[in-house]
Amino acid sequence: MGEWSAIICSVLWAVGSVYFARAGARLTPVAMNFVKCAAGALLMSATLRITEGVWFPAMDRVDALWLSASAVVGLALGDSLYFASLMRIGARRALLTGSVVPAFTAAAAWYLLSEPMSQMQMIGAAVTLAGVTWVLSARDSSDGPLQPGDLAVGLLLGVGAAICQVSTNLITKDSGDAMSALGVGVVRLGVGAIALGLMLTVQRGWSALRDALSHADTRVQIAAGTMLGTYIGVWLMNIALLQTEAGVAATLLSTCPIWILPVSAYMQQQPISARSWVGAAVAVAGIALLCLA
Repeated sequence: MGEWSAIICSVLWAVGSVYFARAGARLTPVAMNFVKCAAGALLMSATLRITEGVWFPAMDRVDALWLSASAVVGLALGDSLYFASLMRIGARRALLTGSVVPAFTAAAAWYLLSEPMSQMQMIGAAVTLAGVTWVLSARDSSDGPLQPGDLAVGLLLGVGAAICQVSTNLITKDSGDAMSALGVGVVRLGVGAIALGLMLTVQRGWSALRDALSHADTRVQIAAGTMLGTYIGVWLMNIALLQTEAGVAATLLSTCPIWILPVSAYMQQQPISARSWVGAAVAVAGIALLCLA
């Protein structure tokens, strides 16, 4: 259940990223992140009311504080560092820095949560990450020239974002085990929306957000991306983290660059190179090993 939830989540993130990229023409990263977190929290809260009879989950105060911290670290700080890395060194290089997340998560889960991976799982994770890295390491037109110092700063920002993601994975795994995946989503997205709302206030971005949302096409793109990538996607991500080893879940959740290949080919008519097909095949073989382990 956990492995399949991570795979489906990664596919939905790939589809959702196309819609969010289209909406990004009018929205800043913080504004878009705020909208998707706020809308996702409301949708999850309504679903929690239907399925469990409450709008907000009951939880231990300590767990609530840790999950709130994971929301701030992962959704506010982590995403901000990632977008800063993106602007410094480009999408391909920024995504490559994220490929360290599964390895860091597995090592930290083994040390802090006493959750080792089996030999087959480690082989599957290595094969999967090799395929993802092979796809991402191809040079493309987005690799523009770098200013002096940009590479070092961009890589540091990317590693910082990766550390934030690792922390979020571990906190969700440890503090959310007494709650449903839906309840964890309500807490994390709700707190994340509050933190991002404060950031938006500091940036004086509310008027620009209202202007962007006045366009019907932007509202449609955000609604589609939020429904698939945030509401269903984050729900499945929490299921994956709570029901399988953190290292396995992090590996499968990192395969979004593989699933974006057929999604982009279908939705945006982007050609897929032979190198990308080979990398995708290797990653799928690794995924099969993880699911069979």
